[in-house]
Amino acid sequence: MILDAAKVSGLKIRYEADGEDLFSGFINGSMELSYHGEAIFPPNGDISVTARGGGFYITAEGYRISSIRRHGNRVSIRGRDNMRELERPMDVSLYDRDSRVESSLAVGAIAAACGFSGAANVPSVTLCYDDLADKTAREVLRALSVIGCGVWYRTAENVLAFAPYGSAGSTVECPTGAVFHEHSKKGAISCVKAHSTETRKDYSRGSGDYTGTVRIRGRMITGAVASAVLGHLAGKYIRSFYVSRLPCTSMVPGSLCITRDNVGYFPLKTEIVFCSAPFINAEYSDICEDEFMYTDKREYDTREKLSPMTVYGSTVITEKGVGILEKGDSEDIRSRAAQYFSEAKGAVTRFSGAVMDSKMPLSITDLSPTRKRIAYDSVSYILSFTKTASGKTDISLTEEEEE
Repeated sequence: MILDAAKVSGLKIRYEADGEDLFSGFINGSMELSYHGEAIFPPNGDISVTARGGGFYITAEGYRISSIRRHGNRVSIRGRDNMRELERPMDVSLYDRDSRVESSLAVGAIAAACGFSGAANVPSVTLCYDDLADKTAREVLRALSVIGCGVWYRTAENVLAFAPYGSAGSTVECPTGAVFHEHSKKGAISCVKAHSTETRKDYSRGSGDYTGTVRIRGRMITGAVASAVLGHLAGKYIRSFYVSRLPCTSMVPGSLCITRDNVGYFPLKTEIVFCSAPFINAEYSDICEDEFMYTDKREYDTREKLSPMTVYGSTVITEKGVGILEKGDSEDIRSRAAQYFSEAKGAVTRFSGAVMDSKMPLSITDLSPTRKRIAYDSVSYILSFTKTASGKTDISLTEEEEE
């Protein structure tokens, strides 16, 4: 559906990466606008609009309506690009378990099934049946984005394209008069730490501190992949910045490079605002401080094990008792291991149906076969009990007196 630009206001296009960096994942596009007048907008229908800005025209197309809301004579419309179609399950009906598929063919099939006109710059690797079966298109592409160290996006020509970190589909020059701030700069990148979610092996290539290290994780990670990623990233920088009201004269794709003083900046978020003089707002937000200054080594190591946008699990109840699902990429609980409270090897004392405290102790120390010290932040308790053939009886819990 082609919209009458004279009846459109508040037109904005947004591109946003789905993670906290551009080393893997997707740049998803969305549109919002207000339409003034009577019209029938079919749910999930395609919309496009050509708006005039100064002496030029910019066409926004390739968006499908995701929500419609009417306020009197004004209709608020939101749309999303084809990246949302990537939740489709992979069609593996033409393959058997011994199949080997080139990634370019698999991504070409994904592009066709999800409404793209083609695929471009696909990371080259041979996929096996298990890489495709029971996966959505997004899951397959995410695994490829990790080994290629970049993001997928939709081009202005509706092509599903891959942009390795440090490359872009188009470049916009930032003039001196534009509002621009560089918040921080990390690098040059000199170290890659990689983790395979399939083999649970860790690979480290190069060396460097917090400011020069990039961490990646995925099912296809190998030592060779870690080396290739470092070869691609070595010497590059992660630049945190913000730019406002950057003049825009043409439609830019989701993968954008903003240059200033011969330096390239790659935004995590881009917003194109259509008005009499269209402009771009963009940013790459980042953590600037060295986290070792604010946490001890144990806390830092724990935090490093947490990855953004990862499902860590939930409580499960089985014949083994109550447990917590281990971290994993699959949301199918049957394919993930669990840690049960009753199997915590002395770290938790189990009582029949009774919970002592909702706060976990810092430590539990055996003082004797029938006495334990349970230490919290500011107080310790002595747990005493009698052991019999049927279990533990005569249980008492008293606060430990200071000597």
